[in-house]
Amino acid sequence: METRQVFKYYNFNNNFNSYNFCPKCGASLSNESVSGRKRGFCKTCSYIHYINPIPAVVTIILNKQKNNFLLARRSKTSFQPDKWCLPGGFIEYDENFLEAGKREIKEETNLDIEITGILNATSNFFNPQLHSIVLTLLGVSNHMDCIPNDDVVELRWFKLDDTLPVLAFKADEFIINRYKNNPGLFLPVDERFA
Repeated sequence: METRQVFKYYNFNNNFNSYNFCPKCGASLSNESVSGRKRGFCKTCSYIHYINPIPAVVTIILNKQKNNFLLARRSKTSFQPDKWCLPGGFIEYDENFLEAGKREIKEETNLDIEITGILNATSNFFNPQLHSIVLTLLGVSNHMDCIPNDDVVELRWFKLDDTLPVLAFKADEFIINRYKNNPGLFLPVDERFA
């Protein structure tokens, strides 16, 4: 079984800084070596500007019989427009990843799901402004009637043996194929938070 958890879409160096001025005191930031890496550093107030990845969550949603899964086609204004993906999005500051998974699915599909497992975690390097860490969840919906919302323009149920449409993200293709080949391979969720 292949394991893959890093997907790079471009070549990059890690010596970039998105701020010229300190967000705390307004002084100029300089590029300093902090903990062995170049970071924006304020010599006035000692603020260190860390550029961290954005946490996100996507879900393979199965129907009740577990023989179909749901994909979403992205809107023309979204990142990777008109391509298909697993539904999901960014985790908000005040929620855990399981809550975010349920919220994102409700927002994009109008489905209420039960999250049954954790399938994978990946680092995605999409472009210099968007590095994400994505948790892929496994969920089940008792209903197949869904309504596209948010940045989704179409939803479609696929059989597990269907050929995949053009997907927006390599990580989605990898995890869908891995799930198809090993449907029992996932971590259980902490039921106290599911």
